[in-house]
Amino acid sequence: MHDITRKGGKGKDKDKKSGNNTIITGDASKLIDDIRKKIPGTYVDFQESLKKEKLCISTGSLTLDGIIGLGDNSGFPRARFTEIFGWESSGKTTVAMLSAIKCIKGGGKVLYLDYEHSFNTTRLFQLAAAQGVSQKLMENNFFLFTASTFGEGKKIIDAFFTSGIIIDEIFVDSIPAMIPDRLLNDDFTVDIDNNEIGLHARNLQAFLVSLNKNILETDTAVILLNQMRLKFATGGFFQKPQEQSSGGNAIKFYTSLRIDLKKFEVVTDNGKEDGEKIGIKVRARIKKSKISAPERVGVFVILWDKGVDDSYSLVEIALAKGIATNPTQGYYNVGDEKLHGKEALRVYLNENEELKKKILTHIDTIVTEVSEETVFPDEMQADDDDDVDIVTVPTETGTKIKRVKRVKESVATTESETKEGE
Repeated sequence: MHDITRKGGKGKDKDKKSGNNTIITGDASKLIDDIRKKIPGTYVDFQESLKKEKLCISTGSLTLDGIIGLGDNSGFPRARFTEIFGWESSGKTTVAMLSAIKCIKGGGKVLYLDYEHSFNTTRLFQLAAAQGVSQKLMENNFFLFTASTFGEGKKIIDAFFTSGIIIDEIFVDSIPAMIPDRLLNDDFTVDIDNNEIGLHARNLQAFLVSLNKNILETDTAVILLNQMRLKFATGGFFQKPQEQSSGGNAIKFYTSLRIDLKKFEVVTDNGKEDGEKIGIKVRARIKKSKISAPERVGVFVILWDKGVDDSYSLVEIALAKGIATNPTQGYYNVGDEKLHGKEALRVYLNENEELKKKILTHIDTIVTEVSEETVFPDEMQADDDDDVDIVTVPTETGTKIKRVKRVKESVATTESETKEGE
């Protein structure tokens, strides 16, 4: 074994009698106590850290909780930043509302900063009633503020932190709607001429840095809702624009969890195309995770009058784990029970409490084995990568989803091929 103790050098005590260097035992407890007194809040106790890493608040979806991967009580991690991004109508605000309702139902308090000035309180109370939470309880524990600039949002959050009122969840809706303070005039008009490249991204970074210490001390979960933009390709005219979330790169580094939501199918009341549209199917992908394995994918259903309906997720998990089988098209077996149609299977699984508990033991293992097949059926089993576009194309009976390979040829290549042809 190598002797890693040093017997000389700076910081080593000298024996006054012999003049020889002595070995310091390495007991750092006194030193740590001194540092903690001089610089409070900097030392990390491992036992406390391990406890904090298990603290989270449910997203409102069993599937989403499952792919986040924190076990039985999974969800948005406390004392960390989470980003939810996606295109319009992909379920971002609905997930935020449902998580807030779950938090309040469990005795917590929620602060919601509506930068878009479009929050629908009627829908919030509708979803809360569907979850068995009264409007009065929501009014007392859901604090809704409209803000315009980074500075306004920061002042509102700081006011709660300094008041002593413990906030369990903070939602920022949404990142692109946050205006840098120097751009907003006294008459609430935006001075575009005073803008500069990267100003919004730098303000966002400062905003996140300023919240970091407070959320660590209060174990507050901060969820940032973000939008998508198209980044035009620089390689040539024939290249497709690429999708990217707004706000620059700072948010990608500061967040511990990034969730990509994508709507891919409309749900009808009878399961057929001619039925009444009652909701959507959403694919969720964990793009980044510092708390568990990333790149996990799941599918869940959002019903417009109830929120997330986990009974649809039960079907996917049961089929993936062999709890339910599909021997012939349109027919399903669960033990000795034979059911006709996926809707009948969903109702059966949802009403059988013992079977539901058995299925939920597999909630954290659903990953891509079920989801990729659901989102990309039949010929769409190719690897999901950045060179593939997911598009909806018209058919005789409606629409279907297809994977289309992006064209990579640049303008220069195309022109040279043209000259060769001439």
